[in-house]
Amino acid sequence: MKSDKEWKKLIYLILLVVFFNLFFINKAFHIDDFHFIAMARHMVNDPIHPYSFAFEQLSSSNATSITDPPLIPFYYSFFIKYFKESEPVLHASFLLFTVMAIVSIYYVAKRFTKKPLIASILLISTPIFFLMSHNLMVDVPTLAFFLAAIATYVHGVDKDSHAMIFVASFLISLGILTKYSNFVLIPLLAFYSLSNRKYKSILFLVFPVTITLLWSYYTIRLYGSSHLGFVLSYVYSNLTPLAFSFFVRFVNIITNIGGAILVPIFLIYPFILKRENKIAYSISILIALLMTIGLYIFSAKFISGRYTLLQLVLFVIFVTGGLSTLYLFFNYIKKDFIIFFKSFFGKNKINNKIVDNIFLFGWFIGTVLFNVMLISYASRYIILLLPVFIIFYIKILEEQFKNINLNKFFALCIMFTFTLSFLMAINDYQLANSYKVFAENNNLPKNTKIWYNGFHGFQYYMDGQGYEILKRNSNEPKKGDIIVRSVLQAPRQISPELSKRIKLINKIEFNNNFPIRVFNIDAHAGFYSYGAGFLPFSISRAKLDTIEVYEVVR
Repeated sequence: MKSDKEWKKLIYLILLVVFFNLFFINKAFHIDDFHFIAMARHMVNDPIHPYSFAFEQLSSSNATSITDPPLIPFYYSFFIKYFKESEPVLHASFLLFTVMAIVSIYYVAKRFTKKPLIASILLISTPIFFLMSHNLMVDVPTLAFFLAAIATYVHGVDKDSHAMIFVASFLISLGILTKYSNFVLIPLLAFYSLSNRKYKSILFLVFPVTITLLWSYYTIRLYGSSHLGFVLSYVYSNLTPLAFSFFVRFVNIITNIGGAILVPIFLIYPFILKRENKIAYSISILIALLMTIGLYIFSAKFISGRYTLLQLVLFVIFVTGGLSTLYLFFNYIKKDFIIFFKSFFGKNKINNKIVDNIFLFGWFIGTVLFNVMLISYASRYIILLLPVFIIFYIKILEEQFKNINLNKFFALCIMFTFTLSFLMAINDYQLANSYKVFAENNNLPKNTKIWYNGFHGFQYYMDGQGYEILKRNSNEPKKGDIIVRSVLQAPRQISPELSKRIKLINKIEFNNNFPIRVFNIDAHAGFYSYGAGFLPFSISRAKLDTIEVYEVVR
């Protein structure tokens, strides 16, 4: 009977995910989707040489600079082979990973909380998960393998099931071949085994390490260097100056924790009602105000320009929410840390609840540090943080706020957060589709050579119409040619030589009155890159993008 109820809950969750994804099933390819489509397109005919094709990017003209492993493009290649590059078909194929993530968090949350259904619905409703479910980038597949590996490994260790632990090690391997950030699972799960004194289970983690080494060896044989090594060198090359890079990444993580997981009010209430939290929240607000003053002063030198008053208010709210959340989690775990370390190095048995909390905190802080150290220039890069954030959030409310009606509270939290996510997803859909519409329906001359400068979805759809990308430092266009440049999607400037030979003849603005922006320089909304701004979303009617049209006049 209990099993039947559980299956009904899982079916409900799957139907919920599929239903809301259907609203965006025909969304145009967006941001880094083209990277994976291009690789999948190549792998239809040559699956064993995943990076052996030309691909123009910001700093490179070949596919070896794509920073993700080829597992997900290999999966897409089957659909492209039989259904071509159809938006609805590829988005439908992506549902496998969305469903896998939701089913997996249900079982992870069931192990660590009393409200797995609430945890699963909260994950669905978060802006980061909701928006990334409508793209083809590997963030959701990464999370799916990550959660499935945790669910199976923890179950295997708890029940002494070597079969489940082996399944987990296989899922870790698939996760690493999806995105290298899944490598963090190895120390995290090893810690779980050590904490539970199940030392033999650690040996199974040799399998994903071996798969990673074999993959690196394979890429060395093909391309002369390890792909993983290239990715690490690429990441660290972008960390100069080091201290400033870490600070900027930390600020970006804080604003995303405070503004891209739940509606910020639910990070403040009811926690601020507790006396010991009021001081911490006051300090968080003070730090947020000081950071806002600094942002206002220094943003005048940013590419995106100075922040407006409304944008600064949003920044204060997001930073306050993020810093307060860090405090809440640290405060919740501090006593368990002392007990755990005293018991771990002694002979006393460690309380299971304490072990669980230390494991969860290791997941949380490990993910934060990984992002600060390596990759955190977009909201989507904290996606591995979402499940443990939700689990801690539920545990704190369950244990410290028994006097409030939690069912009503969670219902309101889900309703408001989902509404925010849906509004953000609508704007993201509008932005993605604007490039498709422009590429397929524009008034550019028909008998003239058309060049374009821009990446992401803009690049995909301009390529599809037979236009040619303007390569790095190119001075190739001839007199009479036309150059089309997306301001938002073209961080690479036109070469100085070519700049002297062109004339701006038109500007085409993508405008609408929708009040939310997720990726917009004028609104300082940087969901996909903090280069556009530190806000994961902004309240604004700024133009979606501007297309500049140039003529080569000499």
